[in-house]
Amino acid sequence: METKSTTQLMRSLKEVKSTEDIKKYFSDLQDASVVSSFPDYMNYMVKQKKISKARLIEGATISRTYGYEVLRGDKKASRDKVIALCVGGNFTLKETQRALETCSLGILYAKNERDAAIIYGINNKCNIRDINAILEEFHLDQLKLSD
Repeated sequence: METKSTTQLMRSLKEVKSTEDIKKYFSDLQDASVVSSFPDYMNYMVKQKKISKARLIEGATISRTYGYEVLRGDKKASRDKVIALCVGGNFTLKETQRALETCSLGILYAKNERDAAIIYGINNKCNIRDINAILEEFHLDQLKLSD
C-alpha cells in the first residue's frame, strides 16, 4: 500500500482545474490506498510490521477486549491509548503521528513537555512502562491506559 503525504496530495490538488479532474483525483486517492481511518491504518501497519494484533495490544498494556474493539473501529480510542498501541507495535514517530492524524487526535508536539518526553521514548524504542517512568520522573501525566 503506497500512502501519499499531505504535501504530495496538495501538489496533486493544485493541478485540479475541473470536476473531471477532481473525479480523477478521488480515483487516484482510492488507487493509492490512502488510509483514512484508524482501523484501516492499524490493520495495514500490523501487516507491514508482521506482528499480530494480540502482540500489539499486549505491548500497549491495554485490555485485550478493549484493544480489539478499538482495532475494529467499534470504539474510539483516547490519544493516550492510540500512542500506547503504536508503542506496543514498535511504531516509528512518523507512523505514530500518522495514527494520531487518522483519529484527529493531534500529533505529538515537540514544544509540549509531555509530548516531548513521549517522542523521546518512541525514538528510543522504549516500552510503555519505560515511557511512563520517564513521564513520572519529570512530574508529567503518565499515559492513561485503563478503560
